[in-house]
Amino acid sequence: MNFSVTGQPRVSSATGFDPRQGIMIGGGALGSLLIVVGLYLFIRDRRIKRVEKDEAEFESTDEVMDTILALDDLHRAGKISDQAYHKRREELKDIIKGMN
Repeated sequence: MNFSVTGQPRVSSATGFDPRQGIMIGGGALGSLLIVVGLYLFIRDRRIKRVEKDEAEFESTDEVMDTILALDDLHRAGKISDQAYHKRREELKDIIKGMN
C-alpha cells in the first residue's frame, strides 16, 4: 500500500511560528507607540499653552512685580504652602525674564 502527500504542512502554534502572529504583534506595538507619542504631544501642548496664557496675563513687569508682592503677602499670612509659593514665584520670575 503506497500513498503520497502533497501541499505544504499547516503551521500551528504548537509546531512553529505563524507569520500572521508577527504582523499582529508588530501592529500592536506600532499602535501602542502611536498612543504614547500622542499623549506626549498632548501634554506638551497643554504646558506650552499654560505658559503662554500666564505670560499674556501681564502687560508690564510692574504687574508681575505686584503679583509677586501679593504672593509674598499670602505666604507670610500662611494662606499658601511653601511648595506652591516657591513654584509660583519662580514662574513669575521667569515671566519677568521673558519680558526683558
